Amino acid sequence: MQPSVAECRQTAEQLSTLCGSPSDISVQKYMTDLDGALNDIEEGLDERELELNRMLNKAQQCTTCLDVRCFLLLCLGIVNIKVTFCCYLLIYITIK
Repeated sequence: MQPSVAECRQTAEQLSTLCGSPSDISVQKYMTDLDGALNDIEEGLDERELELNRMLNKAQQCTTCLDVRCFLLLCLGIVNIKVTFCCYLLIYITIK
């Protein structure tokens, strides 16, 4: 199991206290590097979240567009069936 960031900071503070000022600089540098890495990861996650939200929005728009197209095609199909039925009915009536 990996230690949490809070545990790393607590350990760094303990090391700084135990080792004194020469080692304190090294420990502080490692903590600064850790903070920088965490910021980079958080920025990457935020960018990825924004991109995923944009893609989800586009997918929802496409779904809505496809739903409308399917509905229109269904309506046109029903209209086409009704027109065809009426034509057959007229032909049948004129033949009789």
